[in-house]
Amino acid sequence: MIKITSNPYQKKTVFQSYDANCGEWRDINSVNNANSGLLNEALCSGFFPFKVKQI
Repeated sequence: MIKITSNPYQKKTVFQSYDANCGEWRDINSVNNANSGLLNEALCSGFFPFKVKQI
């Protein structure tokens, strides 16, 4: 499961994945998911509604 949090004022998008073992959301970042396509700068910055179709 993926959770997407978008802040249109800061033009920043954060992606998180749910860890069922711990029961908590974990950030998808370069430390724990270095090869994730979601970390692409084009998806993480800018106005999220314009980026949805790329995901």
